[in-house]
Amino acid sequence: MVFGAMVLLVGLEELTNIRNVERLKKELRASYRLIDSFLGDSELIGDLTQCVDCVVPPEGSLLQVKELRPREGETHEHGHQASFESYGRLFPPLTHLGSHCRPCSGLPTRSRPASLTQEALSGFAEAAGTAFVSLVVSGRVVAATESWWRLGMPEAVLLPWLVGSLPPQAARDYPVYLPHGSPTVPHRLLTLTLLPGLELCLLCGPRPPLSQLDAQLLERWWQPLLDPLRACLPLGSRALPAGFPLHTDILGLLLLHLELKRCLFTVEPSGDKEPSSEQRRRLFRSFYTLVTATHFAPEPGQPEEKAEEVVHRAQVPRACYLVLGAEEPGTGWRLVALQLGPRRLLLLLSAQSPTHGLRGLATHTLHALTPLL
Repeated sequence: MVFGAMVLLVGLEELTNIRNVERLKKELRASYRLIDSFLGDSELIGDLTQCVDCVVPPEGSLLQVKELRPREGETHEHGHQASFESYGRLFPPLTHLGSHCRPCSGLPTRSRPASLTQEALSGFAEAAGTAFVSLVVSGRVVAATESWWRLGMPEAVLLPWLVGSLPPQAARDYPVYLPHGSPTVPHRLLTLTLLPGLELCLLCGPRPPLSQLDAQLLERWWQPLLDPLRACLPLGSRALPAGFPLHTDILGLLLLHLELKRCLFTVEPSGDKEPSSEQRRRLFRSFYTLVTATHFAPEPGQPEEKAEEVVHRAQVPRACYLVLGAEEPGTGWRLVALQLGPRRLLLLLSAQSPTHGLRGLATHTLHALTPLL
């Protein structure tokens, strides 16, 4: 991830074909803040899981995606935007950037209806003239267009992480390289603050200029959703909507969708109990590394399986658990991992949770979370 961060902000050519060491040192300063956020006690976990850190908006599932087409008789003007609540001076557009991003072509419409936020996002993307748009709160993706979700690794993780690591700003026009998709040709990352802590991100080519993106376009798509947007602000560290039912023994959870490369991570439940949030995050990182390397690792040299065997194996849950401290009731914390199909769930549980009930609790929690991710 550290090398990916350097490629993201400097470009692969500058790193592999060094012409001036002092100039390279100066350019690499732009990546220091992002790299420092990897090395510190981050609330995100995508650097380890290689999955995009997400939050579930109050209105529902992250799987609610639909490309929005213009209504009959309606036209969208291209090249608007600036600020929503209060925009200071807009930065002048960069003119030295590379080619346009690939267009969003022929993507199938999901059978589920799009949420209001998703419809606004897709409509705004079309009006702005780019297929790559997302809503980000504290470095986590709230909603995104289909094309944004299809970004490769590691840029899919790095872009929202970068936005979350930067100091607050009303608007940005940021040159970025895509370590997987475009490591030598820069694109532009435009960010617009809708509410403090909630940013609209656009990935595009030379157009549209930031100076042409006016407040009228923002108000058209986002003013009607002001209350739902405000409801997203507390989701930064919580990941789940307020009131989502979790067992009282759960002190934290990590849910990964291994095919979609997205994850939900929180250590907020029962925050008044031990261990501290920092300790919980360290426990999750250690436990994830353990179960990924040992219990859920693909077996080397595994023979070819028939299709029906693969389907059957995906439907059989696999689980393991770890008790920290003595196994007597009321002592030690419990960590349990459960994998079923493309989803893997890790839970941190209080000392009161009996070991014989860990698998059942994890299974129930996974079923409850499945509609969300």
